[in-house]
Amino acid sequence: MARTSLEHLCKKLNSLNIVGKCESAAAAGKLLKTEEVDLLFLDVEMPEQTGLEFVEQLVNSPQVIFTTSKAEYAIDAFEFNATDFLTKPIDFSRLKQAVERAIKIDENKQNRPLSKDLFIKSDGRLIRLELSDILFFENAGDYVKVFTKKDSY
Repeated sequence: MARTSLEHLCKKLNSLNIVGKCESAAAAGKLLKTEEVDLLFLDVEMPEQTGLEFVEQLVNSPQVIFTTSKAEYAIDAFEFNATDFLTKPIDFSRLKQAVERAIKIDENKQNRPLSKDLFIKSDGRLIRLELSDILFFENAGDYVKVFTKKDSY
């Protein structure tokens, strides 16, 4: 019922394209492997695995807006870098605000210039290398050798 209600509210927002809804963390994991997902609405309390446990295991997590009926999960949610936290029943204006926050975060990421530097640790010190100076990398057991136009580390 909560998924259906959230879906109904999300359909009112032209900025969202719903690619799926899942009954469990396992189903959400499968969906994330097959679909490009920018924003994930995730309940904290789910069968078999909590939403917090699910996010913790993700390698490349989309932005997450946690939804739950228990406000006491908010601190835990933000420790997992949540975009927002909505308590049930979800108010449409609050949902809209959370989605706008996610869009703004996404826009900021897209407008941020890419770094042209790489920082590596060599002989106990941090060294800044320009990406354009790096020629190649070489596997050296538990380490990686970095070869530049002038030196190797």
